[in-house]
Amino acid sequence: SALARQPHLVFRDTTQDARFGLVSLAPLDAPDRTRATSDLSCERVAFGNGRGLCLHAEKSFFGLFTGFTALVTGSDLKPRGTPITLEGKPSRARVSADGKYGAFTVFVLGDGYDTSFSTRTTIIDMASAAVVADLESFAVFRDGERFTAKDFNFWGVTFAHDGNTFYASLRTNGKTYLLRGDLAGRRFTVLRDNVECPSVSPDDRFIAFKKFIGPDPGAWRLAVLELS
Repeated sequence: SALARQPHLVFRDTTQDARFGLVSLAPLDAPDRTRATSDLSCERVAFGNGRGLCLHAEKSFFGLFTGFTALVTGSDLKPRGTPITLEGKPSRARVSADGKYGAFTVFVLGDGYDTSFSTRTTIIDMASAAVVADLESFAVFRDGERFTAKDFNFWGVTFAHDGNTFYASLRTNGKTYLLRGDLAGRRFTVLRDNVECPSVSPDDRFIAFKKFIGPDPGAWRLAVLELS
């Protein structure tokens, strides 16, 4: 509780001992020296304004299979409400700065088209844990025209601070695009290509992202985009 009252980092501990996978806290001014470990286990975790989103793995059927759920927590890291069953393996979790919305992405199989991966990305109301939107239901526009394809995959949600705008990645036909999302209007606008896993800055001026520089499949670099 003392750590939680000062500026701190919330993260998934990957120390190779009993703490592995548990949510931990560390102060921003000394992240390498002090940490407090909770009993909440998450594959992905995100927080905003006292509300947390934990993508949690659960063993089932005599421990032979692993299922995944999304848990909404309070600032005390205790789950609130009914867990949300996930359709696939966790990839990413994000919570808006005001704690109103959460987003999670999972990898799924069996969509019926030939891609290297397939995703599902969902936005939820963090107060009720109710689903607000599946990103596949949004209309996508590029250069003022409707943009559609059967192999659309959405991920990488990051929220702006106006309560409605967010950004995400879209992959289709071997290319990745940065999208600006309008939550109320259920629509996306394509901003530019070769932007993956965006993360908006606290002042809404910049987006940090992964940029593919090729030709090696692992040739990625961090880059920053000025939104204006």
